[in-house]
Amino acid sequence: MGEKADLVIKKIISRDKDEWIVVSSDREIMDHAWTSGSVPVSSDRFQSIVENTDRISTGEHDLLEEESTRHQKKGRSRTLSKKEKSLLRALRKL
Repeated sequence: MGEKADLVIKKIISRDKDEWIVVSSDREIMDHAWTSGSVPVSSDRFQSIVENTDRISTGEHDLLEEESTRHQKKGRSRTLSKKEKSLLRALRKL
């Protein structure tokens, strides 16, 4: 009997010290990717990127959906978190 796919993915991410871009909407896989130095991208986000290839070439993609629903505030814009910066770098590679 073979191994479960989740376990295989976790082993690959943990074994290799490269930064992987992991496409998964499984919360456990996404958390494991972050702790292993890789960047998880949700399946929905990846699908929208693939479907909007013209936006990718110009670097225009929606990093944070929740920002569009926020009210505009005066002053400095919010600084991106370390995870958000990593996600943006990974999305630019796709």
